[in-house]
Amino acid sequence: MPGQARDVSLNVTRSTGVTVFQTKPARLVWTADDQIQVIDRSPLGDQELVFHARPQEITKASYMGNAGAAQCYLTLRTANAKVKVDLGGAHPTPHQGESVEQYNQRVAAEGIPPHRWWTDRLATYNVPTKFWSFGKVFGITLAATLGVLAIIFGIAALVFALS
Repeated sequence: MPGQARDVSLNVTRSTGVTVFQTKPARLVWTADDQIQVIDRSPLGDQELVFHARPQEITKASYMGNAGAAQCYLTLRTANAKVKVDLGGAHPTPHQGESVEQYNQRVAAEGIPPHRWWTDRLATYNVPTKFWSFGKVFGITLAATLGVLAIIFGIAALVFALS
């Protein structure tokens, strides 16, 4: 299948609830043998695998960007699991025993994949993907707000006219 035979591993934040404050530090990994994993990390070095799938097992992937680099969410779904990670502050995972200089050289050579790399790559496996840009989300929110305001003013005008 389409491939870049190297591990891509980013330190990210995993969403654990409905608010932006319910998060855990995590690692998002696409292995050279096409395994996608999300591993929770703790400051003590503990790790817990919370998501594991091959690209063919993913039923839907979506990316919601933001105007800035902050809070850009990637959501992956399988038949029985869902995970949402924030790619906004993502940075490559340091290798064990790697010095700062070696890390900087590796990142300079390999680069950091753009946020849409994940959904673009999944699309090559025929995974249904969605891209929600900041403008699209803003437009939908603005339209909904204007619709609610129109209803409120319409009801207020009707009540005022009947009184």
